[in-house]
Amino acid sequence: MKHATTSLALILFQLTTTASVVGFTSHRQSLVRSAALLPLVLLAYHQVFSVSEHIRNPVFRAFLGAASIFLVILYIDAALLSRWAFETQGPTSSLGGLAPRRIESCDQRKDARVTSQASFRKRLRFGFSIALQSRFPATPWAVPDLPPFSRHDPKYVPTRSSFLLRTTLKCVVYIFLLRTISGLGNPDENPVLFASDRAPLFRRLYYRGRGSITASELGTRAAAVLGYWTVQYVVIDLLYGLLALVAVGLGVTEVRGWVPAFGSVADARGVRLFWGRFYHQLIRQGCSSVAHYITYSVLRFRKERSSLAARYVFTTLVFTVSGVFHALSDVSQGIPLRESGAMYFFGTQALGIMLEDAFQAIASRAGSSKQNVQGKLEGILGRVCGHLWLLVWLAWTSPVWIYMSMQRDKGEPIIPF
Repeated sequence: MKHATTSLALILFQLTTTASVVGFTSHRQSLVRSAALLPLVLLAYHQVFSVSEHIRNPVFRAFLGAASIFLVILYIDAALLSRWAFETQGPTSSLGGLAPRRIESCDQRKDARVTSQASFRKRLRFGFSIALQSRFPATPWAVPDLPPFSRHDPKYVPTRSSFLLRTTLKCVVYIFLLRTISGLGNPDENPVLFASDRAPLFRRLYYRGRGSITASELGTRAAAVLGYWTVQYVVIDLLYGLLALVAVGLGVTEVRGWVPAFGSVADARGVRLFWGRFYHQLIRQGCSSVAHYITYSVLRFRKERSSLAARYVFTTLVFTVSGVFHALSDVSQGIPLRESGAMYFFGTQALGIMLEDAFQAIASRAGSSKQNVQGKLEGILGRVCGHLWLLVWLAWTSPVWIYMSMQRDKGEPIIPF
């Protein structure tokens, strides 16, 4: 309990540091903002190794480690690249890919002076609104394709009481589900069923022949992958809901800032749509910001003349940053960095997107227009094929990453109460 309290206190310190820097320093104070990065990195480093040794619950351990690393990425984006500032109520730099808000007219400068003299409470609230939200919904800088509260009425925002009630009920259902599935399976078989040498498919077929992979193993592989991503969905949405209850319940942020974490399952019909529309976008801006800076500021690609090479370099870098994040998160789970397959898994996701783009390009050149190809993909048959393609893709690429954690699963309850 002592270690859990300390870990939560470290995350609170990271949050407060980010909120204070964004809320109380000018975007021109680059030295102050840069200096504040070091303690955040050191705290994340300490957190990753501390929770792997002292926190037993796998969900709590993963949350504490991942959250601490995520806050470093968020800080790099919000404070150093996009340079959010209270005076402008938005980003002031385009280094991270967001359109900066500039103060140009006399009236705007006057408003900025008034804003700069605002109360301590307003500045702190603005800082926490950035530190607690990485998708910026209901702003001009919202992450693309955020799921709305209602698919029938995208502008709908529930009342505070309705939001708190629905989120509470959803969290209760999730807790019940996780408690129910915790006792399933035999943890003693995990080191064998999910051994590292079972992760590759094509390599084993090439070197050992078809007999090296049985139908039973393929069935176990498919079930494990489907089960893993389902549990990930439930756990992440549960943690997101609990954070929303605290933030909205205490009045720190508004309801409109907590749009659903995940999109509709119907959108998960391909690699691009899986990552771009269905899966949570909680770290998308942070990863995209770093990738944007490297692509267009370090490698000097011309954004106004975006080429195919630039787009794919950017996409690959986004998944690379995500891979680094998840590899470090694996360390908090007790998985050595050299054994984590996160970099390989997330790197191949960029390849999957390129393959889908190539398929559409070939289909278009074969006689159908791009609109016709997309129209066919939107049809019933296209949707079914898209879902099947995604399942096959994830069944092939996921084990190299997820087997490392599944083989270490000793049957600890997901919910510790």
